[in-house]
Amino acid sequence: MEQHSLAMEEQAQIWKYVFGFVDSAVAKCAIELGLVDILESHGSPMTLSQLCASLHHPPKEPATLNRIMRFLAHKGLISTRTDSNGATCYTLTRLSGCLSRNKEHSMAAFNTI
Repeated sequence: MEQHSLAMEEQAQIWKYVFGFVDSAVAKCAIELGLVDILESHGSPMTLSQLCASLHHPPKEPATLNRIMRFLAHKGLISTRTDSNGATCYTLTRLSGCLSRNKEHSMAAFNTI
C-alpha cells in the first residue's frame, strides 16, 4: 500500500512539471486582454458580461473568458463575489497590481516576454 502511495505522489509531481506552463500562459493571456486594467479602471466588481463587453475583441463564447477568470480567481490573482442578483462578480486582489500595466511596480512586461 505504501509503495502505491509513493508512486502516486511521484506521478503527481511529474504532472506538476508537465502542466507547469499553464499558470504563466493564463497570466500572460490576462495581461494581453487587459483584464486587470479593465477591472482597475471600472473601480468596482464586474460581471462576466460586463468584462466581455469591455474587451476590444469580445470572445464569441463567454464561457472561454469564464474559464480564464475562474483560473485567475483560483490562483488568487483576482477574487469573486456574488452580487444581489446572484451573478458572479470579479474584483482585484493585492496580487492583481502585479499584472496591471498601470502600476509602477508592475510585472506585466516581464510576464509577456
